[in-house]
Amino acid sequence: MKCDCMNISMYTCTLISVQEDIRGDMWSCRFAYGTQNMLKFSYTNTLTIDLAVGITSANITSPIINPVSVIENTTIIFECQTSTGRPEATIAWYKNNTTPATQITSHTDTSSTQQGDMFVTHGTLILNLQRYDQALGVYCRASNGGRWFTSETKEINVLYGPKMRILQDISVVQGGKFEYPCLYEPGNPPAVSFEWTRSESVASWIKQEKQNLTISTVQRSDEANYTCNVSSILRATLGKETLKYDTATFHLNVIYGAENLKLRINNVSNASVEIEENTTNHIQCSLESDPASNITILKDGKTMIESHGVHQLTHEIKPECSDTGVYTCSGYNEYGAAENASIYLFVKCKL
Repeated sequence: MKCDCMNISMYTCTLISVQEDIRGDMWSCRFAYGTQNMLKFSYTNTLTIDLAVGITSANITSPIINPVSVIENTTIIFECQTSTGRPEATIAWYKNNTTPATQITSHTDTSSTQQGDMFVTHGTLILNLQRYDQALGVYCRASNGGRWFTSETKEINVLYGPKMRILQDISVVQGGKFEYPCLYEPGNPPAVSFEWTRSESVASWIKQEKQNLTISTVQRSDEANYTCNVSSILRATLGKETLKYDTATFHLNVIYGAENLKLRINNVSNASVEIEENTTNHIQCSLESDPASNITILKDGKTMIESHGVHQLTHEIKPECSDTGVYTCSGYNEYGAAENASIYLFVKCKL
């Protein structure tokens, strides 16, 4: 050390090179007064020097991988650790999505473990991440009284699944080719898989695993509800793989012309029907079509009754002898006409 007498009442000593071995030593100053032959001594209070040792680093020890992939709306724990030092260090967390970076004060914790007469300081940060946190950077800083040390920045990769758009119901004409895309908003990662399914139907069905639903030739049996399932696999840095999916459904309505026309008299559809004079009887014509059809009932080629936009037409008669003849039904819509059906009606007359 180097000591100097500054004035009659002050004496200073300077430690030129502080070493570890002085830690814990007790220091005091003795001064003398009186004559040379009659010296008296007095002592100051005792001083103990607590020697500080600065840390040399701060590192994020978990997660190790960079960038860190996290599924949205889940929590992840970051851990920061300092090198040894004395006294214990202070750890602060920051996110770099603003300029300057913003300190994170919530959901943080700091603790220390002792190694000999030194300390290692640990910090934890718990974050619940959303998709708007994409590309967020997180790092820690630490100091125990000297300079601040900064860790590497962990980049956040927020994973989330695809989202289906609304699928609109659609009508198509029988006999044509049909193709319908599965519309969706991609997630992260953007790679997806598709699966089309449909509601129960009399026709056989093979699942389609591509974005566009395709029917080479549309039949009436293809009318059903079709559901697209779009999915992606999310591989988080910590945890198992997770399958995220979304679905949407649309109804396929098959348009077709008039088909399967049937003519009945009193629910009988024989080639000829015999009825009694002056009795109540019903002539009924029915068919299948989409949209509904125009139906006409004729006697011997002349129109008796007709109706538009229907699937069935019924006519009541109380026949006379003159009503004997050929009754015919016809039906059609804008997409096609059904084959006519005829019945010969014989009216039995009283003598």
